[in-house]
Amino acid sequence: AFSIQRHTASIYQVFTRLLPGKKGNADRRSSSSVDANTFIVDPLRMILLPHGGYPLIAVTLSTMAWMTTLSHDGCDFVRMTGPAVVTLTATDSYPFVELGFNSFRVPTFYEEYNEWQIRYTDACNTYDVVGKDLDIEEQWGFDFFWRVGTLTHQIGIVFGGAACLFLWVAATCVAVTKLTWRLLGVQLMFASLFHSCSFLWFFNSLCSIVGTKCHWFYGSHSSIATSALYFIASVCILVKYPEPTVKKMVRLKVEADFQRYERSEVTQPPSDLDSQSEMRSQISGFTSAFSINSHRQPRSLRHIVV
Repeated sequence: AFSIQRHTASIYQVFTRLLPGKKGNADRRSSSSVDANTFIVDPLRMILLPHGGYPLIAVTLSTMAWMTTLSHDGCDFVRMTGPAVVTLTATDSYPFVELGFNSFRVPTFYEEYNEWQIRYTDACNTYDVVGKDLDIEEQWGFDFFWRVGTLTHQIGIVFGGAACLFLWVAATCVAVTKLTWRLLGVQLMFASLFHSCSFLWFFNSLCSIVGTKCHWFYGSHSSIATSALYFIASVCILVKYPEPTVKKMVRLKVEADFQRYERSEVTQPPSDLDSQSEMRSQISGFTSAFSINSHRQPRSLRHIVV
């Protein structure tokens, strides 16, 4: 019971130091069995980094992945050459086009350089507008792989962005449980998987036309980087759970107090009061034993004595 009181006092003193305006009360209790001056807590450390600095690794990686995904302009996933360019634009003037999931961009010929170049300040052309004019829906259409690649790319953006934002909250100001931490890692793993599945887009019917080549471009390269960053961040989360700083410090403090108490019990010599108490307990034990034996005498013996 005495050790439980000591542990309760240490835990209470830890949290009283976290509260503003309670310093005087903690100092007045410094004369108790728990030495409060040996354990100083920084409140800013508890508020800004509740799990320490380890979550910043996963936060940095996931933020880099999400920003890489958002850097797409919508029509730079692949660069396509070959007969499919004519199928898409209904003209053989363009040697190549740049495609995205929902739009594409055509190059411009510059006479001073005598070559075709992409001017990235121009807006992308949507497939819906071109389809109405050129009737491209009947020529190649948005097939299964096209739609699956687009859908998985969008789902990956949502999963990765949500996990990234929640990680910032957990790393900077809110402590989360181990289960919640693991779920964040699983969410980032799904984000990596969905971004990898977006490459199913290359199996669409437009890129499958004979003589057509769909080359990886900025969007596809950034999707690879995004998938890899999300995967590394999820591994960092699933491998280790950073224990909350408050819980860790309280546990260490309780363990240190308990060890100090055990050492004091072992090394402390017995006092005179303890010796007298032990002698009294022995005398009382002998007296009780004698009284019990006297009551257990045979009846005939007591009759003879009388």
